[in-house]
Amino acid sequence: MSLVMAIVCTDGIVVSGNFRKTEYVLDKETKQYIPAGYTDNTHKLIRTKSNRIIAYTGKTTNEHGLDVNKRIKEMADIADGINFSLRQQFNSIIDYACGSANALIEVGIENGQNIIMIWNQQDGVSYKVCEGAIGAIGATEVVSRNQKEIETKVKGKSVIEVAEILRDYNELTSKENKEVSQECEIEIIT
Repeated sequence: MSLVMAIVCTDGIVVSGNFRKTEYVLDKETKQYIPAGYTDNTHKLIRTKSNRIIAYTGKTTNEHGLDVNKRIKEMADIADGINFSLRQQFNSIIDYACGSANALIEVGIENGQNIIMIWNQQDGVSYKVCEGAIGAIGATEVVSRNQKEIETKVKGKSVIEVAEILRDYNELTSKENKEVSQECEIEIIT
C-alpha cells in the first residue's frame, strides 16, 4: 500500500506520493500474500506532456503481468498526442494500464477548472473540483480521520503552503502504516 494525496488550492493543484514499494510473498499455509520487505525508491507521480499528473497505488504489474507505470506513461503519451480531454485520458488509462489491485488519481487544469479524478475498483470514478478538495488513494486512513482538520489547514492557501501540509500528513501516515515511506515527492500544477 502507498499513499498519494492531491489538493485543489487557490492557485493550482498539489500532489504528493510516497516512495515505498512493498514486496510480498505467498504464505503457503494461508494462501495470503504477506509483506516481506520494502524499498523506498519508487516514484509514483507521472507528469504528462499536457501538464497533468497521474499517480497510482497498488501492484506494479497488472493481472497480465504488464508493468503498470510503463503502461500509464504509454497511454498518457498517446492521449496527449490526440488531445484527449482530462476525462478521456483518465478513462483510457484505467482501461489500458490498471488492474483490480490498483487505484488511480489524475489531476489537471481544464477550461480554467482545477480537477482531481480518482478511480478504484470498489467505488469507480469520482471528481473533485472545488478549492480545498482532497483526493487520496492508498493508505488513506489518516487522511480520512483528519479530513476536516486538513480542509481547515489548506483553505485559502497557496500550492507552496499546501505542499508542506501534504508532507506532514504523509509523515504522520508513515508512523501508523509501515507500507508508507516517511518521505514523499511533490508535484505542483499551476
